[in-house]
Amino acid sequence: LTLVELRGLQLTDEHGAKLAAFLAGSACIQELLLSDNLFGQATYLAMAQALRVNTSLQTLYLHGAKPVDQL
Repeated sequence: LTLVELRGLQLTDEHGAKLAAFLAGSACIQELLLSDNLFGQATYLAMAQALRVNTSLQTLYLHGAKPVDQL
């Protein structure tokens, strides 16, 4: 499994936290497509933490998400 596509599914911060936890422990995901969901600051912070330990992810798409300063 190298690609996870979850675009436009109305995912929230609750989902984002679970995805970040999964990403932190994953050694195979190379591309994660999360565009056009309902993520907020909590998801962005959790993803940032996950990216500190994840060494396999090469691409993370968050197009269509609100910038943190607009939440």
